[in-house]
Amino acid sequence: MKSEEKKVGKALVRVQPQKSGFAGIVIHEVKITARRQSDDVDELWRLLSDDAARLDPSYFGFDGARVRFRRMMPDGFADKAYLEWERSYKLRAKDKLEAALPLEAARDWSGDGEGALAAFRATNLLSPFESTRMQAALRSPAAALFIRGAAIFADGEPERGLREMEHALKPFDVAKWTAVTYLPFLWRPESHMFLKPEVTRDFAARVGHAFADAHSPELKASVYRSLIDLVERTERETADLSPVDRIDIQSFIWIVGKYTAEDEAELKEWGKTDAAPTES
Repeated sequence: MKSEEKKVGKALVRVQPQKSGFAGIVIHEVKITARRQSDDVDELWRLLSDDAARLDPSYFGFDGARVRFRRMMPDGFADKAYLEWERSYKLRAKDKLEAALPLEAARDWSGDGEGALAAFRATNLLSPFESTRMQAALRSPAAALFIRGAAIFADGEPERGLREMEHALKPFDVAKWTAVTYLPFLWRPESHMFLKPEVTRDFAARVGHAFADAHSPELKASVYRSLIDLVERTERETADLSPVDRIDIQSFIWIVGKYTAEDEAELKEWGKTDAAPTES
């Protein structure tokens, strides 16, 4: 095996075999910024990619992410505002999906897409443009193929599931990560993750994870595996906050990446009145 290399952000990661195991370096601006060795080449690539990702100028690490999250939600995942603003409406969407279209039924689905559509409408996780296109897809003959593909994905066959969902959604120009990860995330939030690409890539760059560079709009299982690696790392880094499932992890990423000073001020005002916010 010869040495191999790849770009991660503006850095170059290079790995080569040794007499025993593998060695690798990160090169940034003509300087070696990290050196590592491992008997596991895949683990070495992951560690070096994370080293390279941490060179991003927006990096603040998981410590910075936690500080930002706790500034917005002082009681963490148990914070009353967090439960009202971020978690409760997703649980309502999950309940709606399970009532109308349980995963067991979706595996062999041949009916219409109205149950899935109701679940999509229960949140604002997709953009208005994506929502409009999903409505068209789920009110077409392609709905059953999409629902079966989503169930296959949720059951642990990402390659096949992605293939079937892409085939169903491509004619409607909505074969996107938001659309294909939504139902699996609601069916099984303990093991799947909803992918909002822009904010998740930004979060990955800020905490120094290789997903920032690994992401692609192409529906590839390798991209989703990198996302799950980021999620598992985030679960470990927030373990003391006791996340219940990946609804909490997705919300953590969103709050860290998207909440603004205006949101922080609104949270403080909401705490004084206990008035629930209006979904946009």
